[in-house]
Order: sequence, then C-alpha cells, then structure tokens
Amino acid sequence: MKRIQSLVLILLLFGISWLSLNTGFTKLDNIFGLLLGQGNQSDVYIAQEIRAPRVLAAILVGATLGIAGSLSQGVLRNPLAEPVLLGTTGGAALASLLGVLFFNVTLGSLSAIALSILGALLATFFTFQVGKFAKNGLAFVVMGIAVSATLTAFVGITAVLINKPEARGVTFWALGTLSMTVKSQLQLIAPILLISWFLAVRIASNLDYLALGDTRARHLGKNVNRIRFYVFIIIAISVGCITSVFGQISFLALATPHIVRSIFGPKHKSLVVNSGILGAIILVLADLLARSFSNQNELPLGLMTSLIGAPVLIVATRKWLRANA
Repeated sequence: MKRIQSLVLILLLFGISWLSLNTGFTKLDNIFGLLLGQGNQSDVYIAQEIRAPRVLAAILVGATLGIAGSLSQGVLRNPLAEPVLLGTTGGAALASLLGVLFFNVTLGSLSAIALSILGALLATFFTFQVGKFAKNGLAFVVMGIAVSATLTAFVGITAVLINKPEARGVTFWALGTLSMTVKSQLQLIAPILLISWFLAVRIASNLDYLALGDTRARHLGKNVNRIRFYVFIIIAISVGCITSVFGQISFLALATPHIVRSIFGPKHKSLVVNSGILGAIILVLADLLARSFSNQNELPLGLMTSLIGAPVLIVATRKWLRANA
C-alpha cells in the first residue's frame, strides 16, 4: 500500500512539474519538442534556459528541504525541529552575504557555496551545543528560535550594507527565490545534493533507534553521538548548498515531514524518502503560484512556503504541547 502511495506522489510530482513547464508569461506550444531543441529558437531558449532549470531547481530544493526536515526532527526527537530552528539556514545565508560584502563573492558561485556550507556547519553545531543546556524539548526550541532570530537579524543588516548593483537582488534572494536560477548553478550543486540524499536514506534507519531514547539506542549497539554528527553534517552541507544559491526558504522543512508522517507512519527510511518527494511537490507548486500571482511581479518563494508551513507549525505545536503537558 505504501509503495502505491509513493508512486502516486511521484506521478503527482511529474504532473505539477509539467504544468509548471507550460505556465508562464509567454505561451509555449509543444513544450516537449522545445525541450529537445525543436521549434522557434526564442521558444527553445525559454523552455531550455528558463523554465526547465527553474522547475528542476524547485525539485532539488524542495526534496532537499523535505529530507533535511525529517532528519532534523528524527535526530533531535523533536517535531518542531528544522534547519531554520537549528540555525543552519541562517548561518548559511549570513556566511554567503559576508562573502559578498567582504570578499566580492557572487551568490551561487563555488566560493559562496563553500562559505555557505561552512556557515551552516558552524551554526548547526553551535545551536546543538547551546541546546545541551536545555532541560526539555520546549527549552531547546526556545534556544533554537533565539539563535535563528539572531542570525536572521545579522542577515538583514548585512544585506542592507551591500552597496552594489545587485543589492536589490540580494534582498529578494534573502526571502527565497528561484527566479535567478541558471544551469551552471544546478550543475554545481546537483551532485552534492544527490550524494546527500543517498547518505540520508542510508542513515535514516538509525533514527528509529534514536527514537527509543539515547540509553536504549546505546544498549542496542548504536553510537548515538556518531549518528548525530553524521546527520548534522548531511543537513548542513545540503542546506548550505541550496541557501547559497536560492536564499532562505522557510517552513517547508518543518511542514513536509508532518504531512508524510500522517500518511506513511513514523519509520524514518520511508519518512525521509517520501518527505523528499512531497517537498519537491510542494515547492514546485509554491513556485508556480508565486510567479502566477501577477504578470509583472512574482512573490518571494519564502512567503509562499510560509503560508503553507505556518498552519502546520501551529497544529504541530499544539499536539506537541498536549503530549508533553
């Protein structure tokens, strides 16, 4: 039954992606032929260089955030955990902008991606170390929010300080966008993301042991600290990659695992895989809605995902507080 449900999600992803390829200010006929280079050259350019990379970017980013969210919640045994709460997203964004401000780095370049990954790693491990002083899950959430808010504030300040022609684009980037996607960036990050997905699926079953508690997991022969270390590395590298190129996209990593868990159950291998598929579906749809909002302007993608994720956060928080009352 679960395999059929996964297959339905995959078919839904193909359907929404196809709809997104066929939606835009310029009407394109025979999109499949245009993707193969057949037809009017201007239409071929739009299909191959603008729409296809954007849809592919939405799939890569959405899947990565869905997987990162399921790993975050599993490794911390906290249903409110996600890369934003861990400070991963904020650390990656801040490091990228500091590179732009002080080292003349271009967002989405190899240098910016490297800085973003470094910032994500430092922020993630800092939040985890601070969180060790938390006496319960709620205290950890509050500490995580404080770290994330601080990093977000510095991101905003740094974005304002960037006095360059692309400064307006930086502000839009900070809210999350796929509008500046180019093929070369996808070629740069796709191999890293695919490897991170593979490693996430490989390590996912270990999170089932962590769900039993650290003591029982150790009695069953699991090295809890090593598992957490590897998971944090996977989260930081994958989220750092996408943040450097596409900015901060909030709430998707939080919402997706909750929806998947209600359908597929708590087993983490299934949760990680299907969170990746559903995350891709949600982001392709969110991007489609963001650029269909107006013929002249499009909404920042982060705003669309916040509208989707915020209600899930409210419901998840209420359930979690009741369970821990």
